Amino acid sequence: MCQGVEGRYQGEIEEVRRRYEAVYVESMHQFAALGKEIAVLWEKMRQDLEATRLLVFEVPEAEGRVEVDEGLYDSHRSYLEQLEVYRAFCGKEPLV
Repeated sequence: MCQGVEGRYQGEIEEVRRRYEAVYVESMHQFAALGKEIAVLWEKMRQDLEATRLLVFEVPEAEGRVEVDEGLYDSHRSYLEQLEVYRAFCGKEPLV
């Protein structure tokens, strides 16, 4: 039964398949050409970046500091506890 239905539409199926393959082949050619353009563009950008390479500065070392009390941030605190510590640090009144 399935083959009978397929047989009735064989001509249309072949035409759609032919058009699909033509579009596929054309798009592959376009993608290949676009890929070459992208590669050329990336190379030009790379060369420009190399030519304008920024000076590299060393990252300064932090000075050793001693924490006062428990520190401003402690991941073991709940959100509200952390908020209260922060408010106290800023000299603000507690929320509760």
